Amino acid sequence: MADLIALVAIHRKNADKMADRTSIKPGELKAAEDLAAKFSEAVGLREQSPQIIAAATRTRQAAYTLFVTSYNEVRAAVQYLRRRENDADKFIPSLFAIHGNRKKSTADANNKRNPPAPAPAVNPPVPAQVGNNGAPAARVTSSEHGPFVG
Repeated sequence: MADLIALVAIHRKNADKMADRTSIKPGELKAAEDLAAKFSEAVGLREQSPQIIAAATRTRQAAYTLFVTSYNEVRAAVQYLRRRENDADKFIPSLFAIHGNRKKSTADANNKRNPPAPAPAVNPPVPAQVGNNGAPAARVTSSEHGPFVG
């Protein structure tokens, strides 16, 4: 961009000397200057882009804050006016309610009445005892004398 501006300036300065040796016309020099100006403007806008984005972000955040504050003020007024009926949330619900006051579907109600059956218990495997050559372990039973034969 700066090179293009410098070349146009050099060509204009030496136009009389180069008139018979070049095919560049004065209109083309003007077009080159205009193009360099557009390039310069585009680069300037690109360099200012972070500041423009930051300003737009601040404006958007300020607008959101103003909206939430105003909404909460109106909500407080409705809650005051509907305090005896206790139904202000029907008219102006909270902006931050997770689930809101939606009606439960019949499937949700059926799931609460008939919960799924628990999974059957599975007996854990008994590890083989070392030193019995793969034979099953003897069962020890206790009687009135304990584990000893009496």
